[in-house]
Amino acid sequence: MAVLRLPAVRHLWLAGVGAGVMRWLEVLAFGLYALDATGSPLAVALTSFARFLPLLLLGAPAGALAERMEPGRLLVAAYLALAAAEALAGGAALLGGLRLWQVLLLAFVAGVFWCVEIPVRRTFMAEAGGAERATLTMGLEMLTTHLTRLLGPALGGALIAGTGLGGVFALGVLLYLSGALLIARVPRVPAAAAGRQSLAAALADGVRAVRRDPRLMALIVITLVFNLFGLPYLGLLPVFAARRLELGPLGTGLLATGEGVGALVGTLAILARPRPAWFGPVFGWGTALFFAAVTALGLTPAVAVAYPVLLVAGLGMAGFSIMQATLPLAVLPPGMRVRVAGVVMVAIGSAPLGFLLAGTLGDRLGGGPGITALGAVGLLATAAVLWRWPAMARPARA
Repeated sequence: MAVLRLPAVRHLWLAGVGAGVMRWLEVLAFGLYALDATGSPLAVALTSFARFLPLLLLGAPAGALAERMEPGRLLVAAYLALAAAEALAGGAALLGGLRLWQVLLLAFVAGVFWCVEIPVRRTFMAEAGGAERATLTMGLEMLTTHLTRLLGPALGGALIAGTGLGGVFALGVLLYLSGALLIARVPRVPAAAAGRQSLAAALADGVRAVRRDPRLMALIVITLVFNLFGLPYLGLLPVFAARRLELGPLGTGLLATGEGVGALVGTLAILARPRPAWFGPVFGWGTALFFAAVTALGLTPAVAVAYPVLLVAGLGMAGFSIMQATLPLAVLPPGMRVRVAGVVMVAIGSAPLGFLLAGTLGDRLGGGPGITALGAVGLLATAAVLWRWPAMARPARA
């Protein structure tokens, strides 16, 4: 893409590639570790609960506080801090003293990093690329997200099978240090002038901006639904793969790449002909397609059926994720984007509750039925949102 010819965009993008690989690698690897250590679906779900809890607690404050700091320095500090945390965990694994509570603590720390890294780096990257390239920049970002969702689980399964969590932590140290070095080369920009506002005022501005636009309202509600009933299926995927499909760590990792492959294909199709009038329907109906596929996934009897279903889920995920990032950029002035991104992060932060629900369903119903139950409720809720806010169901008029 032409936007990668801009050094600032390229460095921020490459840093994000490393962070994204580790994010999705650890989601699977920590879940596999918990399943092996305890045999409990709830323990598996708790590893994702810990990772997403900071988004619920800190999402909006992180977005508003980020405006008060120079983004480059903030990102470098965040990457270095997480590299140090990975190194400490790697030392514990090397000495044979790693425990589940330490894995949960690292997942929580990584979640705090996520609160800062996603809204700050994406906004920094979009503004470095220029307003006229915002759709292409966010398209590249979402394409990369889906690529890392493909690479991360595959690497996670392979590392757990070959080296255990020690290899996961070593890779984390390498990627986060590399990300810090890349971001340190990006020219510094001043913190936003709006950062002089009080924190409460900045947060209130973000909420008011969302309430004024029905598209943003629908985006927030669908994001809430997705993170309560959609994303938490990942917490049950290792259980489903091991007990229904009889897969080991490597097979589970390869199965999980199905969603990433579908999402890559879907993202490329969307980027081939980006049409602003269709941003809402692509988001709304993409989410519905994702939930329909998740509902079907829990009923599949074999890998040969499950993998194509995950491909379809990935197609829907592409519509959800690329428009979740693009719609706010399309309808908001630059000064409001980070604050509204904080509101989006709060909606994403509902995921811990979803993972607790997934773990409870997995304990009581099993992995497959639990996944189907999540998908069915999410599909019904998405249909209700599309009925309430029809701007997300049909293209905008010229």
